[in-house]
Amino acid sequence: MDRTRLASLRILWLACALTLTALPLRAADVTFIVNENRMATTVYLRINAVLLEPVFGMAPDHLWSETEALDYAALKARLDARAPELWPQLGIETGQGAVPATPMGMVMHPRARPVPFDTPLAASIAAAVCVTPTELVAARPALDLYAGFVLRGEGVRDLHWALDAEAPAPVTVRIDRFDAGKPLGAQELVLAPGQQVALTEAAPKDAPLWPWGVGAGALAFSLGWWIRRSPALRISRP
Repeated sequence: MDRTRLASLRILWLACALTLTALPLRAADVTFIVNENRMATTVYLRINAVLLEPVFGMAPDHLWSETEALDYAALKARLDARAPELWPQLGIETGQGAVPATPMGMVMHPRARPVPFDTPLAASIAAAVCVTPTELVAARPALDLYAGFVLRGEGVRDLHWALDAEAPAPVTVRIDRFDAGKPLGAQELVLAPGQQVALTEAAPKDAPLWPWGVGAGALAFSLGWWIRRSPALRISRP
């Protein structure tokens, strides 16, 4: 390849890299924080208020009208009353089907003043504590909903969530996974209507022991054969 062509390819590659870097990152439409320990599994979520109905089928009109002079404390009371209703609408299941969950709280916070939502502890506070701004409840696009649920008992370590097949459009989903508060990693993807994603990491399976036995047997056989074939290592008896 001549130098001119190589230089052109380098310029093209650099232009593509700069273009991709300049593209704005799309914020997640739905964020899940999942924390597992020996006692229970907790699931937290954050979603913009306008997505409640298209993603989870929860009509905001049943909570409040944007023309209603409602304060945040009154809204939190209504949200907490409907928290048990939201869990079945989330569509989170295990390998054995739906599993019951206990609501930990449900709150609306102003999107312009986001509360910390990056660890299970921060998420539990965000879903249970109302910041109670002095102004009245804002319009729905300016609000984010935070909710938390706890699942107790066995069989809750294989959680998956599927976006409703009737959803009008794909959504960007972020999943932050934790083990007893220790971060395991994050995943971000675009989920199409009807598509499913695992919320928890599958438990690692123990590696089978038989390959080690076969390998050790083969090594012993090869070593014995090589010793018998090598005159320098052959043991002579008196």
